This record gives sequence, C-alpha cells and structure tokens, in this order.
Amino acid sequence: MCNRNVRVTIRDNEKFNGGFDIYLDIHGQQRYLMSHRHDGILWRILSKNPAVNDLPRIMSKECGMEGKRKVKYLMKVIDEYMKYELEEAV
Repeated sequence: MCNRNVRVTIRDNEKFNGGFDIYLDIHGQQRYLMSHRHDGILWRILSKNPAVNDLPRIMSKECGMEGKRKVKYLMKVIDEYMKYELEEAV
C-alpha cells in the first residue's frame, strides 16, 4: 500500500441522499475516491480519518464479516487509484 501520510477522509454528500463521499488526503490535498451509502459500518471506521496503512489492522480487529468485506474492497480501490496516480506522475 502507500505511506502513512495518506489518510482516508469522509464528507456527507447532500446530492447522494443518505450517502457520503470518500476522499484520500494526500499531503493535505483532498482527492475524491468514491461515494458510499450510509450503513454505519464504513462510516464508523472512516470517521476516525485512518491512515491507509492502518486499514488492514482496523479490518482485522474492529470489523465483523460485513465490515471486513467493505474495507477490503476500499483497499483495492485505493490501490488502483494510487497505481493510476503513480502512472500519471511519470
């Protein structure tokens, strides 16, 4: 994954009724990643603005099966996004 300077942040999305947006905070720059509906599990985890490197630990200790599935999917999306960002930077 990426370094500890990358954090996951969230914001309510008024246009997406009942949902929120997930952003990556990369050195202070907010980059939109995806939207997600409010279901409590992912919101609770991401409301703490975890570092991306902490997601596997959080997934193994703080989540039930449904939470693990959602965090695992989010980690895949983040990995793909970071690969794309690295390709664009070169």
